[in-house]
Amino acid sequence: MSTGAGEDQIQANLSYVRSISAALEHGGYRMGKAAPLPNVAIRPWLYGLMALGALAAGAMAVGETAAILGRPVPPRVLGAGVLAGGVVTAAVVILHHVTLWSQLLALLAALAFPTLSLMGILPPPGASPRPPMAPGARVVLGSVLRLWAVSAGSALGGVLVAGLLSQWIFMLEIKEFLGVKLAHIVPVVLIGLMLAAADAPRGQLWPRLRAWARQPLLLEYGIVVIAVGLAAVFALGRTGNAGLPALGALELKSRVILSHLVVARPRTKEFLIGHPFLALAFALPALGLRRWVLPAALLGAIGQVGLVNSFSHIHTPIVYVVLRTLYALVIGSAIGAVLIVLVLWGRRRWSPHGTAPDAPRGRPVRA
Repeated sequence: MSTGAGEDQIQANLSYVRSISAALEHGGYRMGKAAPLPNVAIRPWLYGLMALGALAAGAMAVGETAAILGRPVPPRVLGAGVLAGGVVTAAVVILHHVTLWSQLLALLAALAFPTLSLMGILPPPGASPRPPMAPGARVVLGSVLRLWAVSAGSALGGVLVAGLLSQWIFMLEIKEFLGVKLAHIVPVVLIGLMLAAADAPRGQLWPRLRAWARQPLLLEYGIVVIAVGLAAVFALGRTGNAGLPALGALELKSRVILSHLVVARPRTKEFLIGHPFLALAFALPALGLRRWVLPAALLGAIGQVGLVNSFSHIHTPIVYVVLRTLYALVIGSAIGAVLIVLVLWGRRRWSPHGTAPDAPRGRPVRA
């Protein structure tokens, strides 16, 4: 079979296939007969343990959050919820229909673990609103260590999410993690409310929020609200399975550079925004700047929800997810330490007599 130009079409196609085969082998792949994928099944008892972990974490998060916000939930209600979840887990395992339930449990874990971990930013009961100043090196080291401790708790939830989604249907992206945007919003909003509750007199959070909502909106506040809203919409638009494109050439270039420097490129929102600002949020009370903890913690929460979300990319080998998480923590810790040092330097420069910005006038604090 030849073309009008005298070319043998069969030989041309065979040559084309051979060139593809050679390119694949050159790239490290091995040619062979196609075979079915091996069966990947989670043992029922292990699935039950993971489900129990997600349900228990969800109950703890609901109970702790509700108590902090002044709307406590009775323990028996939380226990009943865990028991009901256990019954549903047993039923779906027996019926061999675990896909949707796995998605819901993974979402619950992705909501609960960052929320529980971020509670570490809350001041302990009875803590002084203006704690004494600590040496700069101790503040930096303590803040970075607390960042790693909080991230370890979030990573535990990420591992649980990955375990619940360890099925071919998720690995091949036939089904995907459910509720990506919800998992990015809820922990951030909850930690903001809990920090506001910690600063408000007991039982006064909701009256204070209602009173604040009735205030007239000044122009400068309106501009800030619009700017924050646009930033939030853009950030959420870049999450999910079909997010907005990258920022442009600068971000693409930085991604390429990082890809060449490390084995697994860390996520920008973790090492550049989330982790540095969470470390800063831990340091601000000791620097006499407690009123700035809330905005810093909200930015820091982005890193924690992103950390857990990385583990939901079940089509990515877990070793790469762990590496990119560690890289993000190392780089983010370094940037956070620099931020803390800059704030400490600025406080000492503009408060030469050791008066912290949050302290009453005329009352020096120990540097």
